[in-house]
Amino acid sequence: MAPGFTLIEVMIGVLVLSLGLLGLGAVIPVVVRQQRAAADSTLGRSCLSDVRGVLLGRPGFDPQDPDKLPVARVLPGGALNGAWVAKATPWDTWITVPTWSGGYTSNNAGLWEPVNNGTNTSIDPGTGEFVWVDSAYPSAVDQPRLTLAERLWPVESAQCVQELPNGAEPNRPQFVWDIVGRRAEFGDQWAKALNPSGGPGVAGYDDSIGRPDVIQVAIFVRRIDPGIRLPRTAGVTLRDVVSQVAANSSDWRLPAAVDSNNEPVQNAGPNTTPVGYYAAPIILKARPVAGQRDRITMNSGTTTEKRLASQVGQKIVDNLGNVYTVTQYDEDDGSGPASTNELIVSPPLPGWVSDNPPATTRGTLQQIVFTPQVPAAVEVITIRRPVTP
Repeated sequence: MAPGFTLIEVMIGVLVLSLGLLGLGAVIPVVVRQQRAAADSTLGRSCLSDVRGVLLGRPGFDPQDPDKLPVARVLPGGALNGAWVAKATPWDTWITVPTWSGGYTSNNAGLWEPVNNGTNTSIDPGTGEFVWVDSAYPSAVDQPRLTLAERLWPVESAQCVQELPNGAEPNRPQFVWDIVGRRAEFGDQWAKALNPSGGPGVAGYDDSIGRPDVIQVAIFVRRIDPGIRLPRTAGVTLRDVVSQVAANSSDWRLPAAVDSNNEPVQNAGPNTTPVGYYAAPIILKARPVAGQRDRITMNSGTTTEKRLASQVGQKIVDNLGNVYTVTQYDEDDGSGPASTNELIVSPPLPGWVSDNPPATTRGTLQQIVFTPQVPAAVEVITIRRPVTP
């Protein structure tokens, strides 16, 4: 009799093959996600390089250009009082306005400036436009701003549109970026704005005059919502709908959107169902965990905001300018009250950051800032404003 296989052997072979195919099917999505994340990270770093050029070289943003240095404001009694004259830049708002980040002697000096506070910096929830708000400007149109279209990457002028395949969209944006600022060091410009008549007598003046003003800017780069569905209108592109220049306002979409509860949503816009709002950066109070340098406790925020901060792979920045990646979330590990919400981060806190500081002391970890969607890349840049005569 010729040798062969029994039915049981065939069935066992089929079972082994099926298990192998199931395992392979489970691995493929993970590999695809990892490849996509790696590609986003690489492209995100390229985007960061371009953003640095925008923030330091764009007309009205260059902190080293003496032609753009402001004329000091009059601040009797420490309050804004008087028209902003000329040559104002966004950095002037962050440096000289004393109504955010605490005064010189405040424990809150150096914190990230809240966005959407309607006082100094605001991101329009419908258009995503970033505006430095300052009542001392002559009019609203003079206030420095960054439109959403300006924060799309790659920029339209940087892309090659020759020899495109049929049906391909030229100038298709891939990322959108946002910034959050903080006053890192009080310096000459701040001192002169605080006491334009000159001379000692104002808290912090003597320590700040003659020194450069220093701010830090956290840059968050996010991939544009992959769930955006383009309208069937001929010629309407992704850039058209996320820049809100499409003729039909019902076609407008936000590149990064949340609902009214700050929950991320896809294919949303100001005139759609569901209605979307621009997903602005979120700032939460936070503290390090004593004796555990890889842990940060969130002390504020809604349940949704805390969950968004705790996403594995999430990038957070503390108020000292350090960038961390969230690797795990521990809601209650037994080391504290049940309400403790601990982020396990990498790398751990630098050695110069105390893991058991007083509750509110200038120069200690008190905040984290992040975006609702996990960013592709994050960087903190330091800008020094030159001392002026």
